[in-house]
Amino acid sequence: MSAIEPLLAALEHPAKRQRRQAAEALGELGASDPALRTRLLGELDTGTLDRRWTVAYALFLAGERSARLWPVLLEALGSADGDLRWAASRLVVALDVPDLTGRLLDALAAGPAAQRKMALYCLREHGVQTPRIQAAVIAALDDGDPGIRLAAMSSLVVIATDAAAAAEALRRRLDDVDPGVRRAAAAALGRLGVGTPEVLAQLARAADADDEALARAARGALERLRNGRPE
Repeated sequence: MSAIEPLLAALEHPAKRQRRQAAEALGELGASDPALRTRLLGELDTGTLDRRWTVAYALFLAGERSARLWPVLLEALGSADGDLRWAASRLVVALDVPDLTGRLLDALAAGPAAQRKMALYCLREHGVQTPRIQAAVIAALDDGDPGIRLAAMSSLVVIATDAAAAAEALRRRLDDVDPGVRRAAAAALGRLGVGTPEVLAQLARAADADDEALARAARGALERLRNGRPE
């Protein structure tokens, strides 16, 4: 029996560790074996998401960066498994796909909640800055899912092309219904570094909030803005 066959069989092992080890071994072999890479590409549409993800991971380790991996990685971004979502996001931003930004914006616009949240984090890590991306991220600040609003704030600080518009959008989130979003908005304003009178006034009010975590975040943001030291 070929040494490859047990590794391929292990792609369906119930334990993550064994699947990962099989993928790493197949990736190392596939880096110098075009026939194995071709075989793995043929396996991308076969089996459960866990199996297809493991095949995609092996291909990535073997040097594959094309759009062939995209469908599996996109599905993995919406997985209920947080470890899988974050692992997939790291591969997504390393793909050599000319329209990666457009694909992520499509996922943000139409995907399930977990996938939309991860699309925002991918946009943050991808780091491309355009008015179109900023508009989509700002729109996500009004999403009904607080996790998506948090991801949008994290992304906006990195991809903003119009810092004043970004600051205004973040300022509105200081009154968010979710306390975690309010705290994150204060911290994000400090990182963004735009201290307009409106931003400073609302942060000053937040600094006196009964929510000590919000007050602490607002005080930290005010200090950074007043001293000209955004993070």
